[in-house]
Amino acid sequence: MEDDKSLFLQEMQDVVRHQPKGKVNLAQAKKSNNAQNHSVRRELAQSDKLKDDNHLPMQPTIMVDPEDVLSFKREGIGNQVFRKFRLGQYPIEARLDLHRMKVVQARTEVFNFVQNCIKFNVRSALILHGKASHSEVKAMLKSCINAWLPQLSDVLAFHSAQAKHGGNGAVYIMLRKSDQKKLENKLHYSKGRE
Repeated sequence: MEDDKSLFLQEMQDVVRHQPKGKVNLAQAKKSNNAQNHSVRRELAQSDKLKDDNHLPMQPTIMVDPEDVLSFKREGIGNQVFRKFRLGQYPIEARLDLHRMKVVQARTEVFNFVQNCIKFNVRSALILHGKASHSEVKAMLKSCINAWLPQLSDVLAFHSAQAKHGGNGAVYIMLRKSDQKKLENKLHYSKGRE
């Protein structure tokens, strides 16, 4: 277990905490809605070419509101477990911050993040997606997260975070046990029966 932790820390040594660089200048001229929407459509079209790389569709089928609560639970997750999970009572073992990322980059980051969480036996994580409530295309990343996570079989559940962890601009994700951890548990509990 200690080797896994040191390997995880070694893999994460290049990760840097996002530091905002000041306030956004709201006086800047805004792009027209058509130009902004065209830009988003072009980005989505380009990213659909990557679909086979990480099995996540690019364009969300449903756009959510910046203040919507996201919630998803696979069959088999108990109500008490899900309640404790959505209240943020499980320790957050890993975080991913998607702020200021384009949809294409965020998609790749989410896929890799989930894969790494499974690799390092992370069971509870947090993804900060933001709300984009002041942008022309509101809640694009939030809508994408809502579409992507249910399609990743390693994600057992997700729910919008509590205010102390980012509120509706973040989601908790519950991940399945890695195959290695399942085998370790099976061996551990089978020894007690002998």
